[in-house]
Amino acid sequence: MATSGDFNLAIDTLPYVRPPGAGDTDPLDVDGSTPVSVEIIDAGGQPHCDLTLVSVADGRTLAFERQVPTNGPPVTLDPGGVSPVYVREPYCGLRVTQG
Repeated sequence: MATSGDFNLAIDTLPYVRPPGAGDTDPLDVDGSTPVSVEIIDAGGQPHCDLTLVSVADGRTLAFERQVPTNGPPVTLDPGGVSPVYVREPYCGLRVTQG
C-alpha cells in the first residue's frame, strides 16, 4: 500500500495519460467532490483492467471498477471528497479526466 510518504513525484493535474505496464499513476490533484473518469486507451493485451482509486494520504481504497476494454464510455470513480488520489497499478494504458 502506497501512502503520501512513498511518492517523491510532484502532484500531476488532469487530464493525465499513463501507458500500459507503468505501475501506479502519479498522484493526481482532483476536485474531491466530482467523479473522476478513466478511459482505457490500451488494454496491453489484458482481458480486463482493474481500476482502483486510492487516497495518497492514507492508502485507503476510494473506488474500484473492473473494466473490460471496449470502445464504451469511460469508467466513473468517485474520490469521495479526497485529493490527491492515484490509480493503483493499472496494467492497462489509461486517460484520467474530470468534469
